[in-house]
Amino acid sequence: MISFKTRLSQISWGMILTTLILSVVLDQFTKRLILNSFVRGEVLEVIPGFFNLTLHFNKGAAFGLFAGLDDGYRQLVLGLFSKLAIVMLLVFLVYEFYRFQLR
Repeated sequence: MISFKTRLSQISWGMILTTLILSVVLDQFTKRLILNSFVRGEVLEVIPGFFNLTLHFNKGAAFGLFAGLDDGYRQLVLGLFSKLAIVMLLVFLVYEFYRFQLR
């Protein structure tokens, strides 16, 4: 069984950081490109009958979740959910770290 420290040392942190930075830069570039090229509601047919690009603004979270809430409530709910997700992730990581240490 490979130890936790050995598994961590095998990860290429440079590759992870490069992928993260490249993803963020490409995401922001494509968003800026669309904002400068489209007007709201404009449709560009990429593959006819299958795939279109349309400029639309989502006020909520993923798939419009909480979009119907007033701005203040929506920001509060989304902020609380994101903080809860971070706490749950940290608890999971600490649990996994100690689980590997006890082996």
